[in-house]
Order: sequence, then structure tokens, then C-alpha cells
Amino acid sequence: MSWSEAWSSYKRDKEEWIMGQSGSSIAYINLLSLTPLASYALWLCVNGRRKHNLLHSYVADFVMLVVPLMLACTTSSHDIVALLSCLSLPTVVLMLHEYRTRTKIGTHRVQASEDGRLPLKHANNRVTHTQLHADESNDASFRESFCVHADGSSTQEKKDLDSDTSIKRETLLSRNGSQSRSSSLHQADLQGKHLSCMSLSPLCFETCSQNSMSTPITNDLAQSDKFPSQKWSYVTIYRAYLMMLTTFCILAVDFPVFPRFLAKCETWGTSLMDLGVGSFAFSHGLVSLRSKRSSFSRLLRRTLPLVLLGAVRVLTVKRTEYPEHVSEYGVHWNFFFTMGLVLPFIDVSQQIWRPGFAPFGLYSLGIALVHESVLAWTPLGTFAISDARNPLSWVSLNKEGLVSLPGYVVIALAGLDIAHIMADTRRRDKLERDLCIRSFCLWLGVWIVRCLGFQISRRLANFPYTLWCAAFNVSLLLGFKVLERVFYDDSFPPVPRLFDLINRHSLILFLISNVLTGLINLLVPTMYTSVPVSMILLFLYMAIVCAVAPVWVYIAGDR
Repeated sequence: MSWSEAWSSYKRDKEEWIMGQSGSSIAYINLLSLTPLASYALWLCVNGRRKHNLLHSYVADFVMLVVPLMLACTTSSHDIVALLSCLSLPTVVLMLHEYRTRTKIGTHRVQASEDGRLPLKHANNRVTHTQLHADESNDASFRESFCVHADGSSTQEKKDLDSDTSIKRETLLSRNGSQSRSSSLHQADLQGKHLSCMSLSPLCFETCSQNSMSTPITNDLAQSDKFPSQKWSYVTIYRAYLMMLTTFCILAVDFPVFPRFLAKCETWGTSLMDLGVGSFAFSHGLVSLRSKRSSFSRLLRRTLPLVLLGAVRVLTVKRTEYPEHVSEYGVHWNFFFTMGLVLPFIDVSQQIWRPGFAPFGLYSLGIALVHESVLAWTPLGTFAISDARNPLSWVSLNKEGLVSLPGYVVIALAGLDIAHIMADTRRRDKLERDLCIRSFCLWLGVWIVRCLGFQISRRLANFPYTLWCAAFNVSLLLGFKVLERVFYDDSFPPVPRLFDLINRHSLILFLISNVLTGLINLLVPTMYTSVPVSMILLFLYMAIVCAVAPVWVYIAGDR
């Protein structure tokens, strides 16, 4: 048998192995999704107790945040409870130790104040005037650390390791009576001349001119910096974890160690990987809030690269005869085309929207109901899930991608609705409550439509699927926000250095992960690989992917 015949046979077997999956239960997927939350809680507890050496920090972040995610999707997928217990037990122990330590320190300080050695008003706060003066003298450098370039792709920072200073400075200024308050007001006034409004690309935080602010809601969104402030760090964690999970699964699914019930369902059902493209659409909407209308050239700069990447992927896959799951998007359609076309819909929606209009959540619901009605009451739904394709019709060849596009627009608008809630300064103290209400309503909607007999289909991106994706992502975002509020210690940034870089350079990271996935599949018969070899390859793959962002920053001089 020649090499071409052997490859054709392997490709056919691989495609049959990937297709026909029915997925798992929503309850299991939710249980598995607790792994990122447990890992982040452990990181928050451990991070304040170790030195922040740069290399050690990256390694520790990888071990505590990425490795558990890999295990949850492979060798520990059948015993998630045990993995969660291993992550939660050290967290509980560290919490108890921290509580006892702080209790002893508080008792000693109270005793010292009673003995006259320490004024009672300083028993819990010993920030000196020298420290405060030193911080105020560095006001210019502090403001400079927030200056970023609005180049349409990613935020750029002057130095990568000064984020601890910016966060600690806010803490010092907020702890000192009237002098602290006046200094903070002066700082905010100065920052207003340098900070710019949030103009969020689909892949990272950007900024534009502060004078372009049109609403007080988006004005508060301008506080994103190189090391996201405590206010927005949970968004960075959420998006970085989403990127890590996606980059891992796109390769792991080709190995037997990755359970088949986590792979994408053929037509109906739920699985972990079915959440991938929907979560990306939600994330796009979440970080696409604009304070002013985007120009056509700016929209083109954001959309054209994704469309070009989609075209390159099509040519590469067809040229190399790479195994593909045709019923996922179609013959020529792919993930990049979907995301590239979702962005214009988000921008157009924001240009049409005016203050006082219905929230984006209602627009999202309306489009979802219309889309579901068309799928159910016209031949479109049956046409989209049928195996018949007209080779002379481009629409027929790519029917899955075209029919599902409105569903992903719905999910993106749901993310945009959450962004408006987060940016509303009047409801800042009620953010967790608002997210909790949204999450409850969405999960209630999922339960109702399933009780009514509707099935979830990623292939169609139907109404139940959009509800499920929105509910999952809002709940995950809420989880990170709650953990940050419970565990956050102002002595260190709430965002791991590794995740901050991954979030800011996610496009290049995702491209490299796709290239590595293709190379590994072309060089290694992944379908027949043993468990030990699979785990070694996956570990090396994730280590390389996670090293891309720091190395990219070093090469570009963006430190």
C-alpha cells in the first residue's frame, strides 16, 4: 500500500471516529467546569505566599491553572469529584491558616493599642506618611503605566512587571483618611487626561481618546490597564481560561485519551466542545462595548483578518487532505468565517442602539425566537441537518455555517448585554446580584425549553443552544467574580501574569495552536496513540502554547 493510499485510509477512519457523537449531560459539563474555578481559587490562596520571580511565576501559573484543566479533560474525566477534591482541600487548608494568622495578628495589635504601644486607629492599618508620599511622587510613572496603543489588535504596555505597583498604590491611597481621599481624587483627575475610553477588540482590551466618551456607562470601562485592575480582572481570567480550554481541546480530541462524550455532537445533544464556538461568540460580545460608532475602516481591520484566516484554513485543509468534520460547519465554512461575520452584526447593533432603548438582552431574545421559528416551521431546519448536498450550490455545501450564524449573533448580543451591566457605574455594588439573576433566568429558560421537548443543537445554533451557551458563560463569569471578591488580597494582582499575556495576545496564540495541531496530526497517528504518549504530547503542546505569549512579548520588546 502506497503512502497516499495509507493516508486516505487513515483519514477515512479518523473522520468516522470523530463523527456520530452524542455528548454528555449538562450536569456533567457544569461539574467539569468547576475545575477552572477550583484552580483559580487555589492560585489566589497560594499566590500571596510566594515570591514573584518571573520564570517561577509562569511555571507556577501553568501548573496550578492549566494542568488541572488538562487532567479534567483526559485521565481524570471519569472522576472529576476526586480532582476537585484535590484542588479544594489545599485551598481550604490555606484559608483556615490565613484566618488563624490574621486573628492572632489582630489580637496582638489590639493588645498593643491597649498598652499604648500602637494607636488603636492604626491597629489594622499601618500605612505610613512616608509610603504615601513616595507613592504620590511616582504619580507620573503610575499614569504612564496605563497608556496603551489603540492599534486594533492588542494592548501594548511599557513594562510587564509594574502591575503590582499600580494595584498596591490604589490600595495605599484608599486606606488613608481625608488625605488619601483627596490624593485619590487628584489622581483620578490627572488620569482623566491620559486614560482613554474602552474600545474593546474581539481579542483584548484597547483604548481610544478620552474625549470621545459619549455615555457615563462606558467611561468607567476605561480603567483597563496592562495588568487589569481588580474591577475587570475576572473578565481576563474568564477569557484566558476559555482560550486555554479551546486550544487544548482542538488537539486533545484527536487522541483516545480524550473521552468521546466530550467531543462535538453530530446533530443533537450537549458536550464540552459544543460550548467552544458559542463561548467565543459570547466573549466577543462581552468585550465589544463601544462608546462611539466604529468607522468602516476600523470594522474592516477587525473583520478582514478573521476572514482571511478562514480562507487560509480552507486552502490548507483541502491541499493537505486533512481529516475534517464536514457536518460541523460545512465543506468550506469554518470557525473563522463565523467569528468574522459576527463582529459586524455587533457593531451595527450598537450603532442602531440608543440610550433608553430596550437592552441588548431583549434584542437577543427576539432574534433567537425568530430564528427558532424559521427553523421549526420552514424546511430550513430539515435542510440544514440533512446529509444531502448539492455539489453545484455553495449554499448547500456550507448550509450548517450559514444556518447557524444567526444563533451565534444571538449569543454575542447576550454577551454585549452583560457588558452593559458590568459597565453601569450606578449598579457596580450590585453586579454579582445582577449576574446571579441573569444566570438563574437563563438556566430556568434552558430547563423550560428542554421540558417542552426542544433539543439542543450546536449544528443549528437553535434557541435552546443559545440559552445554554449564555447561561454557561454568565455562570462562569459570575464564579470568577465571586472568587475574586472572596479571596482577593490587595498585596498582589488578582490576574496571573501568564493569563494576562494570554488574554492580550490571544490571536497569535490561537493561530500557533492551530498550526501545531495540524502538524502533530500530520506527523503522528494520534488515533492510535497510547495514553502515556498522548499525555506527554499534550503536555508539551500546552507548554509550547503557553510559552508563546511571554516569548512574543520578549521578542517584541513589550515588557
